[in-house]
Amino acid sequence: MQTIQRRKKNTKKKHKKIAIPEKAIEQLRKAIDSFEDPRLIGGTRGRFCYVMYDGEPLCRLGYKPNSDQWEFAIYKYSTGSYSNSEFLMPRQGTIVECIKTALHAYDLM
Repeated sequence: MQTIQRRKKNTKKKHKKIAIPEKAIEQLRKAIDSFEDPRLIGGTRGRFCYVMYDGEPLCRLGYKPNSDQWEFAIYKYSTGSYSNSEFLMPRQGTIVECIKTALHAYDLM
C-alpha cells in the first residue's frame, strides 16, 4: 500500500530545504500503515509530512533531525491552516502519538 507520496519540488525558491530522509519516510509509512485504515494517507514536502484522512487535511508533522520526536500541528478548518499552539495539544511527539491526537480531536478514532 502506498501511503506516502513525495510532492514535486518548487524550483523557484533559492534556499535549500531540509528533506525528510528515506529512513524517516519508511518510519512514516510503517506508522501510518499500523492504523490499518486506507483513508489515512500522508504526503511529504520539504521537512513536513501532511497527514490526510479521507482526502481531507488532518495534521502536519515536522521532521526533526536526530530525534524520534516530530513537530505536531493540527489542521484547523476554521482558519484553513495548521496550528501548533492549540490549547491541550502537544507541540511534538512520536508519529503515532501525533496522528492519534489528531484523530481523537476530530473524533475519527
